[in-house]
Amino acid sequence: MDIQIDIPAIKLETQRLLLRPFNKSDLMDFYSYASVPGVGEMAG
Repeated sequence: MDIQIDIPAIKLETQRLLLRPFNKSDLMDFYSYASVPGVGEMAG
């Protein structure tokens, strides 16, 4: 069975949550979150 799934096109959305692939525009928010003591170290 050879099924092609377009991962970048997948988006899961509820009233309180949006899961989507990362964008370049997310970089500064991601950096800020990873800079919080205890967060970045646990992520590696």
